[in-house]
Amino acid sequence: MSTKANAQYMHDPGKSKTVFTRNVKIWDPLGSPHAFSVALYIKAVTHPRFLVYGGLTLLLFFATDPSNNRAYVEWWESALIWPVAFLMYMLFYATALTVQSLCTSVISSLRVPTPFLGFITLFPTVYVSEKVLLDYMSNGTFPDQLAGNYIFYFISVQVSEALFYRYIYPGLREELDAAQRPEGEAEVKHIIIGGERILLADVVTIEAREHHVHVTLTNSNLTLRARLSDVIAQTKPCEGVQT
Repeated sequence: MSTKANAQYMHDPGKSKTVFTRNVKIWDPLGSPHAFSVALYIKAVTHPRFLVYGGLTLLLFFATDPSNNRAYVEWWESALIWPVAFLMYMLFYATALTVQSLCTSVISSLRVPTPFLGFITLFPTVYVSEKVLLDYMSNGTFPDQLAGNYIFYFISVQVSEALFYRYIYPGLREELDAAQRPEGEAEVKHIIIGGERILLADVVTIEAREHHVHVTLTNSNLTLRARLSDVIAQTKPCEGVQT
């Protein structure tokens, strides 16, 4: 297919000006690629829809009490530890994304799996929650079960993040993008190719190459794993032609 090109590609992390607005590329737990900035991450995790999702997840952890901490602390202390741990994890995660953004300024193609980010950010969260907070709340009676609990929490977090990226993130991303447009400005159409969000007006041609597509843009080229039929399904007949 081909379209008229009259704009620049809006999804190139190298064109961002700051560490907080530069896009970082990730793979979610299901292997789908995404790209967003630290600033967008902060907006997403403070959005009411995400807070509801996170709150329900914390309620599930509190109800099941996987670490059995209610045997050593008061119920209200157990209820308090979960939002504190959640906040720590979000802060550590934002720090990891910031570090990745710094690295992306040097290696623009850098893409990191979220399980790796979760692995390095979850450990300090679990350590502070159990070895510091729960140990203090229980007057030193909370048992040392960091290793076993860490494995359980890591798997649980990956499942939670997979559900988030699969069912919550797409709609949330659209809403955040719409909120960033100036009032009265018409919506600019994008298409998703291999998880990359690309301005349709920037596309010159898209060629199918086995399991990948080669995208020619006005100022760059991309080769992404995707199906041409999935790309064409996002467009209207008036927006291009398939040769």
